[in-house]
Amino acid sequence: MVIALNGKIVRYQKQIGLQGYKGLPFGTYVIRINEKTFKIQLSK
Repeated sequence: MVIALNGKIVRYQKQIGLQGYKGLPFGTYVIRINEKTFKIQLSK
């Protein structure tokens, strides 16, 4: 699950292994994988 900092769920799907998400605008996101949560920032 990929969540924007404003709380909106941007992507939600089951996946196995690594996956890239094309088309996300630059910004900061929270990514939740099972019980782990990561904060990432996309920039140029």
